[in-house]
Amino acid sequence: MSTLLMAKRQIAARSKKARQIRNGALERAVGGLAIVDASASGIIGFATPKAEALLAKYFGNSARHRLPDLLLRWALPARGKAAARPPWSFRRGAEQLCIRLTGSSDGAFQFQLEEKTDDTACLRRLGLTCREAEVLLWITRGKTSREISVILGCKTGTVSKHSERIFDKLGVETRTAAAAIATEAGI
Repeated sequence: MSTLLMAKRQIAARSKKARQIRNGALERAVGGLAIVDASASGIIGFATPKAEALLAKYFGNSARHRLPDLLLRWALPARGKAAARPPWSFRRGAEQLCIRLTGSSDGAFQFQLEEKTDDTACLRRLGLTCREAEVLLWITRGKTSREISVILGCKTGTVSKHSERIFDKLGVETRTAAAAIATEAGI
């Protein structure tokens, strides 16, 4: 093997290692957030591993190197005024990808991605209505009937009635037992 070819390989290996170290430092600096930096043409310059995984999950593997067209079209009108752009959401079943444009300058964009799940979906599979699932979710989080009524914008008596129906449907007698079933169901 020629000396020139060996030198090129060594430089490439060092460059790759430096990129890995830099990306690892950036990943630690952003604290596990899903962050993407991309050019105005949609080419991804940097993405944390979490961001790469979310883009691939919602948009396919082609999104690992280039922003999906939908996302790019949403971001382009916001060039230079990222704070004025409301978050964009992409729903897939009970899961939702929320994307915030956190920076826009010099024709480049920075996004923060966050995946949210519908916590009540697994509770509805227990035979509960949407409202009963919401009440049980808050019971599981330790809220009183009064607190739940404020959160849901209804009367305390309504929350108590929902609680009774939840207990009947789950075959339990206490809030603690209902919360345990909710936890087992995946809350």
